[in-house]
Amino acid sequence: MKNILLAAGGHRGLLVSGPLFAALEENGSFNVSLVSSEPPSADMALCFGLTEASSRVVDCGTPCTLARSLAAMEDAIAAIGPDLVIVCGSDAPALGAALAAAELGLPVASSDAGLRSYDRGDVEEIRRMLIDTVASLHIVSEHSGAYNLINEGVAEEGVLFAGNLVIDALRAFMERGGAAPLAASLGLKPKQYALVLPSLNSGNGFEDALFMMLAGLSAATDVLVLLPDDASSSAVLQQRLEGMARVHVTAIPAYGDLLVLLRDASLLLQGSGLLAAEATVMNVPCMSMLERTERPSTLEIGTNVLVGLDVEEASARMLESLQMKKGETRRSKIPEKWDGAAASRISAWLEERRDD
Repeated sequence: MKNILLAAGGHRGLLVSGPLFAALEENGSFNVSLVSSEPPSADMALCFGLTEASSRVVDCGTPCTLARSLAAMEDAIAAIGPDLVIVCGSDAPALGAALAAAELGLPVASSDAGLRSYDRGDVEEIRRMLIDTVASLHIVSEHSGAYNLINEGVAEEGVLFAGNLVIDALRAFMERGGAAPLAASLGLKPKQYALVLPSLNSGNGFEDALFMMLAGLSAATDVLVLLPDDASSSAVLQQRLEGMARVHVTAIPAYGDLLVLLRDASLLLQGSGLLAAEATVMNVPCMSMLERTERPSTLEIGTNVLVGLDVEEASARMLESLQMKKGETRRSKIPEKWDGAAASRISAWLEERRDD
């Protein structure tokens, strides 16, 4: 029986690894384990059957650094002795796991391969490219990933177009239900508020642009701003927002609750690209304060629009979305294979390759 190790970093990597862990366990042809830089949340562990016996948390430092991640992941991988390491995510622990596995002579699979923003100033872009370089198996979530890999010289027989594992996680969480009615507790009604998820480390000009966009939004609708608990700049932004009419500020909730907030929002304004895929599947208009994205499908057929720090452009787009009457919104298309079945496709593919 083949031993497969899923190696993840933080929350996003765990979101990818959770559905894959559950599918590989259900397959019955593999011994599967998980190593990550932070423990899965209680709801994630329950949703995907993650237990203390099957998962291990390693210390990659705070914040995680590549050197610390490489050493921690190498120790964990050597102790577990897998036949294959599947890397989930693109943070420092994920890259550390890929490099450590390569150093140990183990085959590596990249779970979300080929994504490219072509912004070499973005450290995540560099990590994505390095993980794909180390990997011998490439699991692709959208067509652009396959095109990019083939253009980079990756052999097609080692590429699987499986779909987006994050959508598998979304489907699993939404089917479980039971999320706390956070919006209702704040007096917010479905489709009558905008959801705002800032990125508080986005460089010069971001906070001022965000503040002006929020001022325009709050003149037209209620606004729910979600701030991370551990960001030092959260308090500064929250102080600027105090007294702004119709703006509600709270901490980012657990992922299941966040999905409910997104589903019921009239639009999403975010400082990163993290929820662009989920917004596309839920048909929620999404404005991302970015110049580029590694997921072009969310722009081409989804609901995502890149507005950068252009307050005028963002305000016009947001006002247009808010003024649309019910049923008037253009229905976005869901990218191919973003159907919640990516993990089962990967499991079947790996079973076919068990003797490789």
